[in-house]
Amino acid sequence: FADPSNTTTLTREDGGTTTGYLYHDATRDYWVDQRTGLVVDIEEQIDDFYGDRNAEKYEQVFSFHGSLSDDQVTDLVAQAGTIPNGDFSRTANTIGIIVGVILALIGFAGSFGFFGLFSRKNT
Repeated sequence: FADPSNTTTLTREDGGTTTGYLYHDATRDYWVDQRTGLVVDIEEQIDDFYGDRNAEKYEQVFSFHGSLSDDQVTDLVAQAGTIPNGDFSRTANTIGIIVGVILALIGFAGSFGFFGLFSRKNT
């Protein structure tokens, strides 16, 4: 939207003037290790410029391109390789769920007097 803080007057090649609008273009890419979910690389590009209604660039305001260095990426990939794959916790969770279901079934049966039937028959 046109606002005094994001518009300016631009000079065209033919000497005339036109209203310039502030454009912002940003791209951020993440590379993630699929096994661990660890971010191993980031790249970001930002381009802010004044342009006409057709986004033709007249005046550069801000330009940035940044990413992790190759050494940093190598270190992060190596660190991702040292993270356990979660087999132990997955096994412990499965055992806990099974024990919980068994205890819930025993409690459910007890709440309906299933165990009371055996004690009445024996007396």
